[in-house]
Amino acid sequence: MEALISGQAQVAILVQGDTASVSRWDRPEETFECSLTAVPILLGGASDVVHYPSISEQDAQVKLRLAVNCDLALHQVLILLDCVEEGETREIAAQELDAALSDDGVYEFVADHLCSVPLPGGADISGVRKLAPAATSVWKLLDEVARIQPVLLRYHRAWEELPPSLFPDLEARNRVRALLISAGAFRVLANAGENPGSFDAARFACYQALAAEPCGREVLRAWLSGFAPKSPKSGVAVVPECVEAGERGQPPSTRTRPDHMTPHEVFESVVTQKQGIVQAMRRGRLTNARRYTRQLVDFQIGRGDTDFAAKSLCDLAQEAKRLSAHSFQLELATRAADIAPSDGWACGQVADAYCCLDQYDQAANWLDKAAAFGQAAFACTGHARILRRQGRLEEAARRLTEVCDLYPNEVHPWLGLAEVQRDLLRLDDALRTYEAAIARFPQERVPRCGRAAVLEDLGRFQDALAAYDQAIGQSPDDVVSRAGRAEVLSEMGRMEDAFAAYEETVKLFPEEPVPRCGRAEVLKEMGRFDDALRAYEDTIADLGHLSIPWNGHAEVYRQMGQLDEALRVYDEAARRFPEDVRTLGGRANVLKLQGKLEDALQAYDRIVASFPHDEFARRGRADLLKELRFLPQALDAYDQVIARNPHAHGALYAKAAVLVAMGRYTEAQALLPQAAPRTRDEWVAHHVRGMILLRSGRLDEADYLFRDALATIPFAKQRKYYEKALAISALRQHRLQEAAGYLVNDQEPPADVLRLHVFGEERRVLEARNAYTRLLGNCPRILVPVRDELAARYELIARGPEHDWSWIFQEECTCILLLAA
Repeated sequence: MEALISGQAQVAILVQGDTASVSRWDRPEETFECSLTAVPILLGGASDVVHYPSISEQDAQVKLRLAVNCDLALHQVLILLDCVEEGETREIAAQELDAALSDDGVYEFVADHLCSVPLPGGADISGVRKLAPAATSVWKLLDEVARIQPVLLRYHRAWEELPPSLFPDLEARNRVRALLISAGAFRVLANAGENPGSFDAARFACYQALAAEPCGREVLRAWLSGFAPKSPKSGVAVVPECVEAGERGQPPSTRTRPDHMTPHEVFESVVTQKQGIVQAMRRGRLTNARRYTRQLVDFQIGRGDTDFAAKSLCDLAQEAKRLSAHSFQLELATRAADIAPSDGWACGQVADAYCCLDQYDQAANWLDKAAAFGQAAFACTGHARILRRQGRLEEAARRLTEVCDLYPNEVHPWLGLAEVQRDLLRLDDALRTYEAAIARFPQERVPRCGRAAVLEDLGRFQDALAAYDQAIGQSPDDVVSRAGRAEVLSEMGRMEDAFAAYEETVKLFPEEPVPRCGRAEVLKEMGRFDDALRAYEDTIADLGHLSIPWNGHAEVYRQMGQLDEALRVYDEAARRFPEDVRTLGGRANVLKLQGKLEDALQAYDRIVASFPHDEFARRGRADLLKELRFLPQALDAYDQVIARNPHAHGALYAKAAVLVAMGRYTEAQALLPQAAPRTRDEWVAHHVRGMILLRSGRLDEADYLFRDALATIPFAKQRKYYEKALAISALRQHRLQEAAGYLVNDQEPPADVLRLHVFGEERRVLEARNAYTRLLGNCPRILVPVRDELAARYELIARGPEHDWSWIFQEECTCILLLAA
């Protein structure tokens, strides 16, 4: 029999005829049968699937155990090399890996894969020896990896520089690279070094690995040109990579500090040291950052520059805040206040750190100290910020208005007031406040970015682009302006332009997480999931100490329907970032999609209990109940959100959608705004109004509303729900081609349900089956009943229909309504 085996999916699938027998690694004694259509789902997009044309069941079990051990060992290596991991965790990984590497098959697999790309900057090989000095197999592996790094880097760069024209498409490029890795090509080439015979043997092995690839010979010729040693003694000359300042040892400027340094030399030395500290922070290497900070502070205090030492620490605390390293931010700010206890700015930075950590009583105490030492405007603004974080928005707005009157020449109260006005959805007021701030503080770039963001909120995208262009013109080195402009292009649905804008920003600011994650999100929205996964994986390799790339990585898997992988990434992210509400909420959503409803609700209950002031958690719990069709419970949950924040218009309109789904149209209408929509939430409310008409059978009125909206709605994502509503109306009136036309550019599961309906009615069996198959791998729970009813009606599953056409129409309306709001 033939078999498909994957260590990542941990399954062996034995195929006989049109059925398959599945064996799992963790339960080898149990097997179950499935149809061939279920095979892709079981493999879940695993990248290590190996096809064996002829194999016995016993040999398949042996191969599966080896494949799983190889995959687990590779994960253990990554844990072991990650200096951010706790020491105990790394020690355990070292012990387990050392045992696993005793199997030659595992050792060769891990070595081949580990030597296929250069180690990231944060790989801590030297720390492993201290953690596991007796792990001989581990050290044999890591010694080889470390030895070949300089040469491997050159091979890797040469591969990345190969022109796309060498490959038929991106899939072929990825397949060729995977074949080379499986054959250990990068490793054997790097180990060949200056020996011509070894190089020729390695090159021959590469040709064998790519023998079945039409482009293989041309690719290898281009890749390896220039690498062949000229003679036994004239091999490749390798220049070791320069060590970045602040990454190993001491920052260069701290090694020599002569007493006769001029003030300018002292300034340059401090700047260089701070850059090294920031670099270490950005890479998540806080141990190094602490050591370099201590050296910097000792240097400045040793010269009698105590006040400057405190200022340096405050600057570094702000950088830590920007990276969401709030505990380290507090550590730096507290040290600054210890050095200069009467420095009001340092006291204010301690308050800022406590506020970021939601420790508001401590924050208030330090704000009072800041006011006592000359930072009254900062302190008043800080107290208002605490009110804002507690959800007391009206109080915060009043306080900040007073502060702006008291301190008209301080920029921070104006910025704080504008942000609270945005929270209150008083967007016109926020726009006026930002414009007043720009007039008062023309050199400040934050008000310009804030104004552009409000224009984006209002759907005035062309004005927002112009505002960001002005901000970039004033401050070309401002990453926020450039990333904001790219986001606007994405909101407009101009994905190619957005990708180009993010790409340019990433090149200018390679260490910044927002543009890198923004680029990956655009790739996801374009349906380029493999590219999006790689973009997030690259970002995690460089910026894995931040939660945003982990969450984005998991969301790509979720959108692909690979829920186990999504949960695995979220589990790892939750372990690393237990205080990140977005991480915990994303994990709960995946549990919901897996059908683990009780687990999902409990997860949200824990989040709400742990973060009582966070609206995101409460709204997420309410949305979960809505999508699970627990409608009375969802109403209660939305009421709780609205009671805490009456300005949470998104929750208000979601509640209206729930009321519509329950047939309570009059109550829903009372919650919807009467004015023409401008913001995202108002366009959602307008959609709810249209769905009332559609569900009520007033099809002409509904069509008019939806078509009129499509002529003016600026938000690309919300636009798709208007198109789906028109598709439902067209289906109701049996205008099948028209319905299909509204779904052309929509690849989401709700559109696939409607496509299934269209294709089924047109008797296009193959297209209907394809739509149904896609939904099997990725279908929100809310869509399952109507999906299966349509599949039954078109004989795609082995049961008859259970409902009439009226039920199907109402169900389609309800699903689109609840998913859009």
